[in-house]
Amino acid sequence: MRIGTDISLQTCREQGYLMMDFKKRELFTGGKINEDCFVQFLAHTPDYILRKMYGTENPVGEKRIMLDVYHSVESLWELYTENKEGIDGCSGMSHDKPTCEHLMLNLACDINSYCGLE
Repeated sequence: MRIGTDISLQTCREQGYLMMDFKKRELFTGGKINEDCFVQFLAHTPDYILRKMYGTENPVGEKRIMLDVYHSVESLWELYTENKEGIDGCSGMSHDKPTCEHLMLNLACDINSYCGLE
């Protein structure tokens, strides 16, 4: 399953918004989130940048994906706690440990905005 920060995955791809790809049966076991399950976070190079650089949204031979990393709830939480003050200041809010896929994506977005997910 794939979710994005925008309801439209097409918009996420075109604008370079963060998306999360996961297997629902692996991420949720026993009715709750599996904190050790790694999921994929990815973002494409925005179309407007591709148009500016190459004159088209679909340049032949050029990589479209600008971010492709794997994290679990635990690894995201570790990154967050190491940089909590800066992330909270940048996002204007504090986070609790994610309990669903949407909270996991929101936390990943805030971490990525502040210090990157890689």
